[in-house]
Amino acid sequence: MRKLFLASFFIFVSFVILDGIIHGVFLRHLYESVCGLWRPNIEDKAWIMIVLDYLTAFLFVYIFTFGRENRGIAEGVRYGLLMGLFFSLIGVFGQYVVYPLPFQLAAGWFFFNLVEFVIAGVITVLVYQPSCWKSGK
Repeated sequence: MRKLFLASFFIFVSFVILDGIIHGVFLRHLYESVCGLWRPNIEDKAWIMIVLDYLTAFLFVYIFTFGRENRGIAEGVRYGLLMGLFFSLIGVFGQYVVYPLPFQLAAGWFFFNLVEFVIAGVITVLVYQPSCWKSGK
């Protein structure tokens, strides 16, 4: 259980940091082109995103524990890529179909979601490596 919560916390922190960089720097110009699409007081609901980020991180690690093979970083990259595809294909491109989003924004979301999930997979594997943590399971 300790590793589950530790990996979830590290992934949550990486999501918060990466989201700030991705959405505040790399995709900022695309958001400016669709500014009328967002809720006027989106900050009021920001706490929901924080909760969702932690729940996503927790579920990501929890699911990993069922099929863990102890194959190192490559396993984390593969798992992160598969989970990123699972979350992003429907999530991102479903929103692209429903909302008047520019394709470049949807493609950016898709690409950066994959990057975030691959990083999350690597973090998970690093936390779960037997050689990294001598005590506890």
